[in-house]
Amino acid sequence: ILHKAYTLARDSGDPPLTAQVRNRLDDIFIIDILSMNLNDCETWEKMISEHISVAQRPARYHDLAVTLGQIGDKAEVNSRYKLAVQAYSLGYKLNQRSTIRPRFSAILKTKLEQAEQRVERKTEFQDASEQLKHDPDDPDANFKAGRYLALTRGHFPAAFPYLRRGSDESLKNLARLEQALPVNSAEMELLGNTWRDYALSSAEPLDQALSVRQSADWYRHAFQEEVSTLKKLRIQ
Repeated sequence: ILHKAYTLARDSGDPPLTAQVRNRLDDIFIIDILSMNLNDCETWEKMISEHISVAQRPARYHDLAVTLGQIGDKAEVNSRYKLAVQAYSLGYKLNQRSTIRPRFSAILKTKLEQAEQRVERKTEFQDASEQLKHDPDDPDANFKAGRYLALTRGHFPAAFPYLRRGSDESLKNLARLEQALPVNSAEMELLGNTWRDYALSSAEPLDQALSVRQSADWYRHAFQEEVSTLKKLRIQ
């Protein structure tokens, strides 16, 4: 009954009611809510050209593009990169049809390109994991496994053993410094500097955000440990 109500709400073109019934389904049953969200948007896209006046279409296309961007963001958090690619791709296409916030198309295009890279990274990680079962010291496989865990998923501690055996010298050095467990502000600041330098000079664009976040985390720790006011100002 709930699924029939959900279908009726979706096909009537009522997003708030659709979300209400879908959330009720999610409370009671195990459902793939992200896929359902994407399917809702695909249904509503077809309805715009069939039932919405030409004057109202730009706003509807943009609103749907914003929703698809949010779906893509949630999919990436759950490492469902292929679904994120679908969401960003459709959102980009719809916002191209709108005159509202044309720059939002550029944002979606960038997210789409990054999600496509993450799909490749996840495949590389899966292949590397299989390779490491046969050869645990394979430098390239260790690098790909460690890079995915650290700079795609943000699972840094799990990544460091791989990166230390990997083929990238910058990441190998960072993993060594991380596993040395800095205990004073000077060591923490050094690690923050090293992550910052990696983000600015060596990291691929896809990896810069998490590299900078890791740098900021170590600066924060260093700031909390430091007692000198002058050094605190520098770290800040």
